[in-house]
Amino acid sequence: MDRPGAQVHLLAALGQAEQIVLAQLDVDGKTNEISRFMPLLDGLKLTGAIVTADALHTQREHAR
Repeated sequence: MDRPGAQVHLLAALGQAEQIVLAQLDVDGKTNEISRFMPLLDGLKLTGAIVTADALHTQREHAR
């Protein structure tokens, strides 16, 4: 468990139409957002959806 007062880094998928968080994962100090991107989206129905992300995620695997 993290120490009290420690900051938590989260990666979230937001539904713009619903204005809600659809999925959220922690990004601990042993990894980064790039490795957590695909697990974040795995449980979401993305057929026909437009997915936007910041420049960090301009990765071929993420585009597929």
